[in-house]
Amino acid sequence: MYTPKQDKDIRCPLEYAYDILSGRWKSRLMCLIDGEPRAFRYTELREGMINISDAALSKALRELIDDDMIARVQYDEIPPRVEYYLTGKGKSFMPILKEMCAWGRTYYSFNSKNQMIQCLNCEHNTES
Repeated sequence: MYTPKQDKDIRCPLEYAYDILSGRWKSRLMCLIDGEPRAFRYTELREGMINISDAALSKALRELIDDDMIARVQYDEIPPRVEYYLTGKGKSFMPILKEMCAWGRTYYSFNSKNQMIQCLNCEHNTES
């Protein structure tokens, strides 16, 4: 297992927030899980996240679990069942992500002639 040579040197609350949510898939994954008031199974997350490999999905899930943004519940059943849901800490970050989504949608349209592919659960997915 990889061990960093130096401890993280976070000196600002903004750095802490960025450290938790940095990465290509974490914010999209949290928005997908927040889309419905229920737990998600791995296959549902895989289907909802377009263009993500199993390794990238597993890594993002593991990091969000380690940072207490999502929780993983494993049931002792045959076949095995594992579910993921947002924790209180993760839910508290969702208004910030939604505002960032609205901001990105507004300014992306000014800076690109390409149409933005929208997440199915995004509340900002209607055309302006």
